[in-house]
Order: sequence, then C-alpha cells, then structure tokens
Amino acid sequence: MYIPQNSAHPPGLLKGMVFGLISIYKRQNKDEMYFKNMVSLLFNRLIARGYKRKILLEIFKDVATRLDRKENDGKKKPVLIHNCHLPNK
Repeated sequence: MYIPQNSAHPPGLLKGMVFGLISIYKRQNKDEMYFKNMVSLLFNRLIARGYKRKILLEIFKDVATRLDRKENDGKKKPVLIHNCHLPNK
C-alpha cells in the first residue's frame, strides 16, 4: 500500500516516491509495454489512496522530464512516461 494523501509526511515525499518507483520500474522492465503498464498501475493506485489526478499528472510529467534528461546524458532511450495512458479525468 502507498502512503495516503492525508498523511503527515512532508509534501515532497510524493514526488520523491514517484521518482524512485518509476526509476526502479524502468530498470526492472526492459520491455516498454510492461514499463508503461507499471507506471499506469502506480498512477491508478495513488488515485485510489486519495491523491488528486491533476497533481499526479503534474508530478508524473515532471518525473518523466527529469528521467529523460538523466537518461539522455548517457545516450540511452528516453523514458517515455509521456506516452503512458494516464487518465485525465
């Protein structure tokens, strides 16, 4: 289970948690389809824990940008989170 939205943890914890988990998913899932599935599952599970979609979308996009920058420095394939099917509503 993930930390609920109304916990007393510091505000930056969610962003760090999403960044860390997506980094791990990327390392563990070389197949793009499985990686995208894991990112979508994370998004939906955080929604179920009470987080707002709008806030999550902003965080996921920021994480994707950071990971793409990090990976492109090493001349690797982009993370492609932007292409994951994250619900807008």
